[in-house]
Amino acid sequence: MTKGTGYAQGRHGRGRLFRRGRVWWVQYYQRGRQVRESSGSDKKAVAEKLLMRRLVEAEDGTAPIRARR
Repeated sequence: MTKGTGYAQGRHGRGRLFRRGRVWWVQYYQRGRQVRESSGSDKKAVAEKLLMRRLVEAEDGTAPIRARR
């Protein structure tokens, strides 16, 4: 795959992890919308598992739709 073709095909990557203070957060795309969710943990491994679970759910269409604030 060449650079940039993922966006042309409608994919936004595999999500990401980031920290806010001591807590790890996950970010991914679901139905074209960006979703950010706290893992509630200071352990990166917990956040990685949550991100992988959410990515599978988003791809299968089984992820709960999160309300916008």
